[in-house]
Amino acid sequence: MRCFAFSDLTPLQLVSRYIEKASGIQSTDLSMARRARSGMTLIEVLAAAVLVSLLMAGLCGILTGLHRQRVALSTLATPEAWRYRLQQQIEWDFKNARRLHVRSNQLTLVGYGSRDFRSGMPTQRPSEVAYFLVPVNGERWLVRRESHLDELTNRNSQITVLASGISEIRVGRPEESINDYVPTLPGIDLSPVPAKVRCVMLKEDDTLATDVTIIRGVTW
Repeated sequence: MRCFAFSDLTPLQLVSRYIEKASGIQSTDLSMARRARSGMTLIEVLAAAVLVSLLMAGLCGILTGLHRQRVALSTLATPEAWRYRLQQQIEWDFKNARRLHVRSNQLTLVGYGSRDFRSGMPTQRPSEVAYFLVPVNGERWLVRRESHLDELTNRNSQITVLASGISEIRVGRPEESINDYVPTLPGIDLSPVPAKVRCVMLKEDDTLATDVTIIRGVTW
């Protein structure tokens, strides 16, 4: 049987001593546990700080990418860039066409200038390309439709809106004046593409929207 000396201890100290003896936990162990809990809290704070830093870095990267895309789109939207892209497309279509038909509001080219609708790569398949004007709210929009003639599905054509404010499409010989170009080529059937051909698109104020001259694969 174990005996304790109670002469120098107060009742509160006696109760504390009894609890420590019964549970086997010393005061030093309690202080170490408190320090461990304090250490875990500090680690959690550091981990949260690292996580916030990573999130901020990712957000800055996203914002930088969006800004670059906006700058690129604004550059492509300038009038000169728009005219250049349209001229390049007209040049491609005429170079790969074999027959054509022109009206004041439509140009039709039949040949082998098809492209894959997804990748944009040339496929040289039989195709028909039509440029036509569509009135919308009092303004005419230039639209291009490419159809693959060897594909009998509902996915064999693609329509692209190219520009607004176009009033007329004219095609003729480079040595002739624009005013001499007739709105409609003779005959109903498609005519062979001339060796020298000029395609002009006029704005609503009769100024030139685009002017492309093609001579045996050479564009002026």
